[in-house]
Amino acid sequence: MKKKTSSLTVGRFIIVGVYVVLFALFIHGLKPKTHNNNNNNPDVLHIFGWPEQFLPSTIKRFTDETGIEVKTHLYLSNEELLTKMRRMKEADYDILIPSDYAVKSLIKEGMLQPIDHSKLDFYNNFIPGLLNLNYDPGNKYSLPYQWEVFGFGVDKNYFKDYSSLSWETLFSIHDTGLKISMVDDPIEAIQMSAFYQYGPNNSMKLTHKQTQSILHTLKQQKKNVEAYTNMKPDYLLATKNCQLAVSSSAWILRSIEDNPHVEFVIPQDWSFISIENMCIHKDSKKQKAIYAFLNFIYQDQVMARDCGTFLNFPSITTALPLMENPHPKYVRCFNQAAKKLSFFYFITPLLSEQETTKLWVDLKT
Repeated sequence: MKKKTSSLTVGRFIIVGVYVVLFALFIHGLKPKTHNNNNNNPDVLHIFGWPEQFLPSTIKRFTDETGIEVKTHLYLSNEELLTKMRRMKEADYDILIPSDYAVKSLIKEGMLQPIDHSKLDFYNNFIPGLLNLNYDPGNKYSLPYQWEVFGFGVDKNYFKDYSSLSWETLFSIHDTGLKISMVDDPIEAIQMSAFYQYGPNNSMKLTHKQTQSILHTLKQQKKNVEAYTNMKPDYLLATKNCQLAVSSSAWILRSIEDNPHVEFVIPQDWSFISIENMCIHKDSKKQKAIYAFLNFIYQDQVMARDCGTFLNFPSITTALPLMENPHPKYVRCFNQAAKKLSFFYFITPLLSEQETTKLWVDLKT
């Protein structure tokens, strides 16, 4: 006689199946697509980057001044960028704006062309600590554009001493009433948990036992997680649906002015930095238009206006003084981070894609 399967068991299998399918589609894509951006016009630039980096007025002004049209194409994660680039058979894009660890992958896979520093008007204006980093020594293939740091968005009314918060606050939770917003990127979450348990080390090789311990820590934390999200931690804090949010600085800094109970705190022990970079696709032949765009977008007034709107940090030293009435907490956070860049670590995949997917599915189900 067959043992009857309960509806609960069936439901669990269905949930697991859905997550497996979603992650498979996200990481590997359905099938190669035929792109048709008609990327042969030398007076049209195709840029593949993140949302909220350029004001529409910035793009319009560049086109008005140069006659070069700019078409922006957006992605929401570095994994989406890498997957799409690997599937491309033709050069759909001229300029890419990947984060630090994605730059390293793009260089390794031969997808970028070297940048001619002699054609840049602004190279001497960079914050020195953002140059010559391990993902691209000598900045042969990338230029730092905007950057931000990870930390905690906090409800100041909930914590007695929010300035002394550390990663232990996030992973060793004794307050059953504390609700947190946790990052929804498995690479970030795994690295945060790994650094908390085993110390900050980007070259660590996780054993199976360590991986299981990381999963256990994240499952224990899950009891206090109000939401996994990278896109709305500011909303959750503003509405007091959570009291602690792990987030990049820009999301929280945007919320502070309208929500006086919200503060951004850089953990005392260590934290992470994300640098978005300008790169040139290996197949692009639009050198004149590309370097005209780069020299325009790195003008101090242009960068001051764009960064001052979206509250990312500028990569050049001459932009911050030109911002119109920046919030004092934005200025303080920028200065605090810029003075100790070596305090921050880059987000780095510590597990293979398959191992990352399996751990994240196990956590979510």
